[in-house]
Amino acid sequence: MSPLLINSLLVLLCIGISSAQVLMKIAASSYRSGGSLFDTHFLVPFLAGLALSSSLQLAWTWVLQFAPLGRSYAVLSLAFILVPLLSWWHFGEVLSMRYMLGCLFVILGICIVTTS
Repeated sequence: MSPLLINSLLVLLCIGISSAQVLMKIAASSYRSGGSLFDTHFLVPFLAGLALSSSLQLAWTWVLQFAPLGRSYAVLSLAFILVPLLSWWHFGEVLSMRYMLGCLFVILGICIVTTS
């Protein structure tokens, strides 16, 4: 499998994992606002996040057949950028300039690790 395809799959996995985290936050917010474990406002995003996370773990295991773990795990560091960006977009959370600077360093690190 080509390195470009492997890296593309890893980025897709990272997007999926980040999306699952947002689903879990939606479920947690629903539960906190007075829902119950059986309320559909909690249960639907929770089960969707759980199903997405579980299926992505299977996909992660499959990708690791073709890629070194160290480099692959470094690409998943993109979640440190994607989850807060999704939180900003979906929940209105504030991102500071220091955070953005940190994101640039994460991206630089990923580029260094994956091209070495």
